[in-house]
Amino acid sequence: MDGGNNSRRRQKLVYADFVNKTPGDRVVAGGVHTTILTDQHEVYSCGINEGGTVPVKDLAAEETTRKLTVIEFTEEVKKEGRIVQLTSGAGFTAALTHRGSVIAWGNLRDENGSHGQLGSSARTKLIRSTYMADVTGKSLHRSVLEKSKLIKFSDIFAGGYWTMARATDGRIFACGLNNYGQLGFPLPNVANNGTEGDSEEQNKKLKINRLTYSPAFPSDIKWTHTAGVKHIVARTDDGEVYGIGLNTDNELGIGTYEGKDDEEHWRYFELQKINFADGVEIAGITAALGCSIAWTDDGRAYGFGYDSVGQLGLGITEDRDKSVTTPRIIKSKHLDDYKIISVDLADNHSVFLAVEINE
Repeated sequence: MDGGNNSRRRQKLVYADFVNKTPGDRVVAGGVHTTILTDQHEVYSCGINEGGTVPVKDLAAEETTRKLTVIEFTEEVKKEGRIVQLTSGAGFTAALTHRGSVIAWGNLRDENGSHGQLGSSARTKLIRSTYMADVTGKSLHRSVLEKSKLIKFSDIFAGGYWTMARATDGRIFACGLNNYGQLGFPLPNVANNGTEGDSEEQNKKLKINRLTYSPAFPSDIKWTHTAGVKHIVARTDDGEVYGIGLNTDNELGIGTYEGKDDEEHWRYFELQKINFADGVEIAGITAALGCSIAWTDDGRAYGFGYDSVGQLGLGITEDRDKSVTTPRIIKSKHLDDYKIISVDLADNHSVFLAVEINE
């Protein structure tokens, strides 16, 4: 951000009026960019303009900006309504408006969901326009039937190559890439090096092509967050956190993996409880490739997993110390006098949203 008055003005736009709301979908980290939504429904972005990822004025294709700059939407897009929610992927951002429309921009590389994360084996039309799909949205609809009964859902989550949905009866359904059992479907006979065996049944389970009930997630627990790529961390409505899937970087935060010869703790097909210091109650979680961050209601954050390029914010400089086996509190002078209210973690960076603590 700019210095002086412009800096203070923009900080107010970013931070004001987020307390006691759900701000986790207003500051998002993508693979090559960061996007924020202000309380004035303006969208700012910075990073690499890869295929329109950061479509700000005067930024050419493939150029980079370090300055958070407002995105000037066309009048056609503005007609869809005020933007109220954001989400990002590797090279794109999508936004929900108050009228229920969805718009997207950036590099939408794969319209077919090649790993099954779209919950359908059918090919879809090219999705590269202003809208996510045709104006009817029919191409996005995914019906889930069980004994000829239509399953209804109350929430949905998405991560690296997978999608999860919570049914109204509490059950979790999942589809997408399950190569490390991260969706809760076991994969017997997969070697420790991550290569797959020859079993036809096993290969089918590597990709779950349609939303399928995952018994690994108990239906009597309300799951509020799920995130991750090769591993998944999930939060319950009472503030507990569990992990499942790959653990070779100790990204599950349970401190069990002991190295390449450890054939017992390198992955988990069942949820593992993640313990935090002093038994704190976790307000939210985020996860990316090989690492995870959780934050509390009182504004603290914890990181665990492999801090490859400093994305956990722990200030680690030595390679030998980059593996953080259990949750470690994140401290920074930049967070002095601020309370963290949400975090979004991408593969190579994270974004913290915080409000100033009033004495």
